[in-house]
Amino acid sequence: MQEPFIEPTLTRESCWRAIVMMGRNVTTYKFALAASLIELSSKGSDFIPMEDLAAPFSKNLCEHLKHSDKQITSPRSQFLDSCRQANQGEVSSQELIETTARLGFVNVIDAFHVVDQGDTPVRFFNDDRKTQGGITLTDDFFYLAEGGQMEPRRDRLGSGHGSQTLGHRV
Repeated sequence: MQEPFIEPTLTRESCWRAIVMMGRNVTTYKFALAASLIELSSKGSDFIPMEDLAAPFSKNLCEHLKHSDKQITSPRSQFLDSCRQANQGEVSSQELIETTARLGFVNVIDAFHVVDQGDTPVRFFNDDRKTQGGITLTDDFFYLAEGGQMEPRRDRLGSGHGSQTLGHRV
């Protein structure tokens, strides 16, 4: 018998899948953030300065834009325009990272844990931007990461959002 995609009891695993696959965010920013958190978690620190998060986050978004350019419902995004320019070689990597640190996290940090009308009961990072200039990964994040529950998979994402799955049993 196949395990349901979202379990009736909220677990770390089901919260992660709900955030990544169904969370409130009209863009694919959450996918890029999730992939970036997984990538940076291997560095061994629970605190991630926004400057350190900017490079993988912009890289993941740029990669997604190469395959699926329509990202948001608003007509313009200065940040996404910068990512598109980077893909065309019109903006340097350093300029993109600086733009990402300034504009790339405006809504995604706040919206990441929101599914339906509220936050999931499990948080995978704490927003410490105002006090420490970054985010802090939680024990729940590391529990899943260490258990292999967050491995990126290139086989399927679903809903036409791109080429990477950030959960298991899709």
